[in-house]
Amino acid sequence: MEWKFDSTGFKFVVKFIGQLVLLYFLTSFLSNFVFSNIYENREYVSENRRENLAAVISQEILPDKKQQTVVLGFVGDIMLDRGVEDVVLSNGGGDFKFVFNRAEEELNSIDLLIGNLEGPISSRGKNVGSAYSFRMDTRVVGGLKFAGFDAMSVANNHSGDWGKEAFSDTLSILREANIIPVGATTSPEIFEVKGLKLGLLAFSDFPGLGIRADDEVVEKSVSEARGAADFVVAYFHFGDEYQKEPSLRQIKLAKIAIDAGARLVVGSHPHVTQGMEKYKEGYIFYSLGNFVFDQYFSDETMRGWLLKVSVESNGEVSDLELCDVFINSLFQPVILPCQSVLNF
Repeated sequence: MEWKFDSTGFKFVVKFIGQLVLLYFLTSFLSNFVFSNIYENREYVSENRRENLAAVISQEILPDKKQQTVVLGFVGDIMLDRGVEDVVLSNGGGDFKFVFNRAEEELNSIDLLIGNLEGPISSRGKNVGSAYSFRMDTRVVGGLKFAGFDAMSVANNHSGDWGKEAFSDTLSILREANIIPVGATTSPEIFEVKGLKLGLLAFSDFPGLGIRADDEVVEKSVSEARGAADFVVAYFHFGDEYQKEPSLRQIKLAKIAIDAGARLVVGSHPHVTQGMEKYKEGYIFYSLGNFVFDQYFSDETMRGWLLKVSVESNGEVSDLELCDVFINSLFQPVILPCQSVLNF
């Protein structure tokens, strides 16, 4: 049979080849378009996942490296018996918040506030002290709480004025109000605030029911506290009453504490303010004077200091501020403007 290639066959072949070419180009174009978008989307999703993973790691897994500042506050002697109680009963309706009405706003802005409680809080016990023997009404704890106190030193020469029963009541009453008594044992009280672990100790250089400031006891207690905390504070009740300069004994005890690992030493008992000192890596404030007291016989005993210490969460001191305190005729502390003394 003889095959003939006419015009009809030629047209068919040309049309068939043209369709194949068109199909090839359409398939190639569509596949590039579709798969490029798929891979672009996958790349976008992958990038988003990488960003989200980085956010999760930084926010939830890795610790926050930003330092936070903790403001510690310290005041001196607080005595809410005798003339102070009389004023509260006659002018404050028996509510000991009255004493702190002029200071509570400033005090409550502090992260951790500590003072010296000059005597027991109790309705029990027997007066075993001297003519200057204190026992505070159980209602005083409401005033201390209102003022924002987080801890009170109970290591002082008046802690045992009304015997062991009254001292035991003091510890219980403070703890029930969530105010931590410090100085009843040689173990530090540990506070954790904004990432800072603070170790607080208190000692008395006088007979009483608080921990005595024997050289070896101070050294051992502070050293143990340093192993458990980032920043250690030793609060002393020491020195000579009404003397404006620290005694050799005060200087020795303060330096023992710093050598053992304390970063801050704070003192009370002289009823007047005394000097400050930078020793090695520590700061010493020998006496903060009175904060609440009825010693109206002199201007010096009606004044004191509020010490504010700014500590970063890594344990470094970033600022020290002293605020003058004036005790008015109603025995209310009035806090005057503060001044930085970091570079004294």
